[in-house]
Amino acid sequence: MEAGATGYLLKDATAAELAGAVRAARARRDGARPSVAERLVSHVRRPPRESLSARETEVLAQVARGRTNAEIGRVLFISEATVKTHLLRAFGR
Repeated sequence: MEAGATGYLLKDATAAELAGAVRAARARRDGARPSVAERLVSHVRRPPRESLSARETEVLAQVARGRTNAEIGRVLFISEATVKTHLLRAFGR
């Protein structure tokens, strides 16, 4: 929704719900089902997540370069287990 979506349907939506959502989007109305809307509101009201640590950012930058965990460990002078720990923490945020 933050990116500009006008609605959201779950994969179990019926054909009638899908058609209604398309009509609502065309009319620029909110097309989210009440259950989805409730989840979105609770997500928006949630406190912001912590940002990544400098080391987590470094590890993710190495992943983006296509390096394996072992290679990342060698480049950053940390163990492969520590690389995995940083990745788990980063993905858990």
